[in-house]
Amino acid sequence: MGMAPNLNQLRVYEATNTFPDLLDQYARIIADNVPVVSTSWGLCESGVIASMGQSYLDAENNLFMLAAAQGQTIVAASGDSGSSDCYNPPYSTDTSLAVDDPASQPYVTGVGGTSLSVNSSNGYAGEMAWNDTYGAGGGGISSYWQHPTWQAGFVAATNANRQVPDVALNATPNQGYLIYCSVVASQCDQPGWYGFGGTSAAAPMWATFIALTNEQSVKNGGYNLGFINPYLYQIASGSNYNNDFHDVTVGNNTLNNYSPGNFPAITGYDMATGLGSLNAANLANDLVAAANAGKNARQAPTSKTWYFAEGSVGGAGAFQEFITLQNPSTTTASLVNITYLFTNMPSRVKSYTVSPSSRFTVNVNGELGLDSRTQYAISTIVQVTSGPGIVAERPMYFNYRGIISSGTDVLGASNPGTSYYFPLADTNQNSSDLSWTYISILNPSTTNTANVTLTYYDGSCGAASNPCKTQQISVGALMRGTGTPTALGLLKKVAVSVTSDQPIVVERPMYVKATVPNSGLTTGAASQVGAVTPGTTWDFAQGNTGSKYQQYYVVANYSATPANVAVKLTYSDSTAPYTANVQVPAYGQSTVDVNSLNAGKPAIFGAEISSDVPVVVDREQFFHYGSANESGLTDVIGAPQAQGVYSFAEGFVTSSFSEYVSVQNPTDTDETVVITYFGDNRVFQQQFVVKAHKVILVNAGDTILPFGSGVNSSTVQAMSGTIVAERVMYFGYHDKNGGTDIVGYTGN
Repeated sequence: MGMAPNLNQLRVYEATNTFPDLLDQYARIIADNVPVVSTSWGLCESGVIASMGQSYLDAENNLFMLAAAQGQTIVAASGDSGSSDCYNPPYSTDTSLAVDDPASQPYVTGVGGTSLSVNSSNGYAGEMAWNDTYGAGGGGISSYWQHPTWQAGFVAATNANRQVPDVALNATPNQGYLIYCSVVASQCDQPGWYGFGGTSAAAPMWATFIALTNEQSVKNGGYNLGFINPYLYQIASGSNYNNDFHDVTVGNNTLNNYSPGNFPAITGYDMATGLGSLNAANLANDLVAAANAGKNARQAPTSKTWYFAEGSVGGAGAFQEFITLQNPSTTTASLVNITYLFTNMPSRVKSYTVSPSSRFTVNVNGELGLDSRTQYAISTIVQVTSGPGIVAERPMYFNYRGIISSGTDVLGASNPGTSYYFPLADTNQNSSDLSWTYISILNPSTTNTANVTLTYYDGSCGAASNPCKTQQISVGALMRGTGTPTALGLLKKVAVSVTSDQPIVVERPMYVKATVPNSGLTTGAASQVGAVTPGTTWDFAQGNTGSKYQQYYVVANYSATPANVAVKLTYSDSTAPYTANVQVPAYGQSTVDVNSLNAGKPAIFGAEISSDVPVVVDREQFFHYGSANESGLTDVIGAPQAQGVYSFAEGFVTSSFSEYVSVQNPTDTDETVVITYFGDNRVFQQQFVVKAHKVILVNAGDTILPFGSGVNSSTVQAMSGTIVAERVMYFGYHDKNGGTDIVGYTGN
């Protein structure tokens, strides 16, 4: 912590000192996807093989290979018994040549030891291989692992095995690391500052350096370094070697002269100190360059204009609205104007600055300063006047009619359109379902009136002899209009299409109090921008039929031809995809009970839905979440096509807000996925591998906390292919509970 005082998280993993539990501990670390891992536990390779067999080393290797694939860096102490790693009296007096596991593992960076000398100003004066009365840095030739390709130019012979260490750092207790110790079991007689050494100290110092270098890379628009060994040896083989490393050429690691003359420190790589110790600033720059070379640039789809048709403030505290803005640029601030449009009063314009690599929150109620006793319906236009594009979302919290205390969140629309489709509008009014749905329309034109037609499909209309009911609405320039199925006496679930003779933006807020299976009596709300066209594929990265969840897919068919729809559920584990077929009548909708469909299978899943006729698919999910039993509803239209990257402007993690990122890979190829979080002027990143036709669910709180205030925004990027990404949030905001779910912005 002293070397990285602003470290986001420091996790300590413990297990009983047995081989099976150690393996379980590594598995947990890799499952948690900690970006940088330091381990100072080790045992000589021959000791591991004698106790557990070679298969144990292979099991470790499989885990470390997975860690490398998902961008984790693992560094390990190379041991303190020099070239005689098995020597550990009184437990072992074996002085034969040996190296330490896991430092010798091919996907681990082994850290050896040096003895540091400083000058009168405490500046760097030189190093030699650590070898004194306290111990010596571990190093030598693996008895089991062949040398990896990245070490080929540094081993003595083409058939030589893996050599360790890879790097080194000060390890002598004579120039030890000061640590405050107050626990007798930690070898301190009384509380105070003590100097500690050994490669068990050098390894976490290297890990700290990697964490700081990750931060530099991500801040500059790159990625976490991940498995660093290929980059270390690549740098060492070039002209920057002596700029980036302190090449240690004095001493050896022959403990107590047991195996004299074997591994002296020499010019270049050696098995006493590896490539040497770090010249931090220079090496960090070259590692960032090497790690990002050949990779696709980090992307974040943005727009310079955003539209929100729905919005409301006031009402004696009944409505609270926010606008959240993400600027993913690494260098340039965005200057933003927000225009607030009212139904019967002049518009207002406010200006804001969004710093690079940050998220900015606008408290709309506070900014407008209107009479809080009166409710004001508003629409919003967000425009970048200078600088790079941004991403905008609108979270709202409210008490609707004194019945539904909840909230919604919607990603803005970046381009007005002339057609929108909503598979679900619920206006039931009966003993088990009280629901209200509105169609909010924003006309962003400064001159033209928009003539809008809303068509409601109730499952019984559509033929020439029985046309579906329509509602005509004229919306003036820079004005907002509202429609609802209730106005036509439709008190039921219907699908909606919206057409206009002018480009408009349309949202559908929906408020529900209903008794549903599994979730019971549930209150909640959801808002969404409509799909701009029906399609033959719809993907969902998130799905949940766990305890107290009830989920439905609502499929709307706006054509005269019945649609044959295949619903394929995909999972995160080895469970095979499951497909069910559904027929949707012409001009109708079908509701799929996903809990029944998914009975006996994992509760977390994604969906790949296809149709022989263009349709639009919506996922409605009722729930009671967590120990607080928060009642809520999410409702989202699927992604019509997988994309390479998704942007999210909203995100919040506290004791009463939970945040998850769901990623689906609907392709036939495994995909590496990078999630980058922005918040409180910090940037943090994780990397995952999502198998073909699988999903992952990432608890953002595990990464974000303690990430400043918990406020964040994010991007989710596939490194080579396409994915689908959703962000799910559950909240308890004062007396308002619920959840929100959106598919991220893709630029399309």
